[in-house]
Amino acid sequence: MTSAWLVLRDIWKDFIICDGKKVEIVGGFRGFRNVPPGNHTIENYGVKLEVYLQPGEVKVYTLDSQNKVFKIFTEEEDDFGFHHLAKSGAMGKALYEWPT
Repeated sequence: MTSAWLVLRDIWKDFIICDGKKVEIVGGFRGFRNVPPGNHTIENYGVKLEVYLQPGEVKVYTLDSQNKVFKIFTEEEDDFGFHHLAKSGAMGKALYEWPT
């Protein structure tokens, strides 16, 4: 089974909850690699993201902390190249292993 990538921009950086599991994070964190395909719930200080990932897919979300919502950041809007960087492995340690 091919995994997926989930890039999370502008989140509060001390912990995040992924499918009910608390993950400690530090500055430089940009999301997760090796995310199993399917439905996932991400929570960062009460702001929830429900996401469905297909095998091999990259999804990028930005946290709008003022409005307390996650917004999808499409590949067409991606002037920083996060979609390509995640899939190519160039984001390295900025992408954590998905918690199991």
